[in-house]
Amino acid sequence: MYHLIANNGPNTLHGGPNALDHRVWTVTPLTIPDGVAATLSYVSPDDDQNFPGTLTTSVTYTLTNDSVLQIAYVASTDKDT
Repeated sequence: MYHLIANNGPNTLHGGPNALDHRVWTVTPLTIPDGVAATLSYVSPDDDQNFPGTLTTSVTYTLTNDSVLQIAYVASTDKDT
């Protein structure tokens, strides 16, 4: 059993009080033929905010020359979570 950190009364809302939106992510600009792109990545260690498993995540934002915004999310963990 895991006891998560409450931040909304007795509940854990959106990952807790120090969730991933409060972290400094690594930004990597990408060269693509038809626009601009950047990948943001972050590794959350096992037991961060009392969640099980190391979470490795990345989000790639691409803006094409045709003004299309594409967002691709990838995440994996080494434990059930």
